[in-house]
Amino acid sequence: MRYAVEAGEPALAGDIVEDAGGVRLYLREGIVQFQAAHRLLTEDAVAARPRLALVRCVSLLLSGRMDEARARYGSLAGAVDGLQVDASGAELELAADHCVVRGMMLLYGSESMGSTMMRTHLADVARLVESPHLDVLTRGVLEYSRCLAGNLTGNIAEALDHAARARPCFAQSRYMSMFLDVQEGQAAMAQGRVEDAAELYQRAKQVATERYALDVEPAAVCSALTHELSLECGRAAPEAEPDRVPEALTRGSTPFQAYAAASGAVLEARLRDEGVESALAAADEMLDYVRNARLPALVRYVSALRVSLLATAAPIGDAERAWEAADLPPDAAGCLDLAGQTWREMEALSSARLRLAIGRRRFEEARSLASELRTAAAARGLKRTLMRALALSAVLERRAGDGAAAAAHVEEYLFAYADSPYAGPLVRERADCAELLAACLESAPGAAVGDAAPALLAAMVCADDPRQRLLSARERQVLQRLAGRRDKQIAAELGLSAYGVRYHLRNLFAKLGVRNRVEALRRAREMGLIRGET
Repeated sequence: MRYAVEAGEPALAGDIVEDAGGVRLYLREGIVQFQAAHRLLTEDAVAARPRLALVRCVSLLLSGRMDEARARYGSLAGAVDGLQVDASGAELELAADHCVVRGMMLLYGSESMGSTMMRTHLADVARLVESPHLDVLTRGVLEYSRCLAGNLTGNIAEALDHAARARPCFAQSRYMSMFLDVQEGQAAMAQGRVEDAAELYQRAKQVATERYALDVEPAAVCSALTHELSLECGRAAPEAEPDRVPEALTRGSTPFQAYAAASGAVLEARLRDEGVESALAAADEMLDYVRNARLPALVRYVSALRVSLLATAAPIGDAERAWEAADLPPDAAGCLDLAGQTWREMEALSSARLRLAIGRRRFEEARSLASELRTAAAARGLKRTLMRALALSAVLERRAGDGAAAAAHVEEYLFAYADSPYAGPLVRERADCAELLAACLESAPGAAVGDAAPALLAAMVCADDPRQRLLSARERQVLQRLAGRRDKQIAAELGLSAYGVRYHLRNLFAKLGVRNRVEALRRAREMGLIRGET
């Protein structure tokens, strides 16, 4: 391409891009090679050829310039609309490129699953994948798209079936194989297969860091998903916990799953470590971003998380007004709908509405919604959602005064925990569930239920330990690295500047009542915040 441009043949450079797959060059080689090729395309070449205009759409989208990508895509309506997906030759190539770009626009634009554009896209993909003229990589990409759609809507078995079809098509694309690992990992997470999810995330991250180090998004996605999984299990994260959504996921366009996982995990960590006010402040920042970036599904999702936080902290009227202001569903059916929204939205909306009903003591309404949520989660094999529903059902019955029903929900949670060690949902509701859990342990100490109860009780005790709440997550990370490391070393390990480390050190010294590092380490050991040498 470079030689063609230097020889005054920009059209030849465009031919080379098209012959290399057009937008599918990105899917085969990754963002660095793709953007390098895109930079050699002239505006005249792009304007004259729809496939090259689609390449420019993807380049803008991957650069975080979503509004420009939307405008460019809109200008192509006459050239790409009405294409026959059962075509062949050049028309098939254009139709395939268009399907890929439209799918990326929907994914990065956080489009509603029930929108006309989304439904049209999924129907076209289902027809196009049947074409006998498709090349192997494109067929794999279309199967990957269907896997992604299944994951989003909670059709996990269907998602895994499409993943199995896509896998052999990516033999020559480590890039797409990496993203397929991420999708299979999210399916495992939703089903409660924790070890499988962790292994798939780790494998994808290893490929991202070793082969695509200049493309920061895949590694950031894997880190966010790993952090979410650790929090759901009530475990310490295997790496530094972020105190905000990673910058790589806040550039004006972002995949729904990645931002949803990252934002939910950050809010849970803030709530655990710094309290509800800190979590609400973070939720407000997130809402500003997703609203300004015009990401509709994420606006609904983050709004629902914010309502849940308000329902646990503020007068319930504040939470109800926030629900109405965000234009969230007016009834339970809208919360539970999986035809028009993702399972993460369904989970967040239903949980928030349950908290509102419990807070207003509308117990019959809450029972109906909780029952439907448990049924929907069980039918789709959404173990994580089911366990959240069981924890909230126990809270509901305890506050309604039905101790036997509350205990039954806790016992069901314990049986689920034996297969899927998601401690987080019940630990979050420990104010209502700790006594119920202790009673289960006392009544059946040798049963399978009794084996799970001690681990959950220990997690609840740890969560209530004031020593753990004294310091923020970032301050604890700095504290653990004080011995034997300079500020620059700590900064490099935690992804901070040296000034950021010193800022956290000042806060540490103030909270511990000390003047220097030696005193901080001694006081931290005395308080049980760290043990021995670090």
